[in-house]
Amino acid sequence: MARFASRASSKPRVLLIGVRLALLMRGALIAVGATVVDRSSGCSNLFGAFLVYTAITLARQQLGGEQEFKENGGDPVEPADLPADGHRDDRHRGPTD
Repeated sequence: MARFASRASSKPRVLLIGVRLALLMRGALIAVGATVVDRSSGCSNLFGAFLVYTAITLARQQLGGEQEFKENGGDPVEPADLPADGHRDDRHRGPTD
């Protein structure tokens, strides 16, 4: 990352160029995506079917009542296990159960 560094005097200009390029690319990708969806009705039908499936799934969950929260089984990290700078390091790791 050090090779991408720029002088302090040119950082605002580099940032502005980066923001403009990101907006330009985002607009181009939105236009391409809209064209793909417009030209292929199968794609919009597939997307619509996915939305209907999602709506039915959410409705069933709400009708079934609240479900109990379950942990995802990942590696638990307590805030006390983290050093003051917020970066996790195995040397600062607490007990795993």
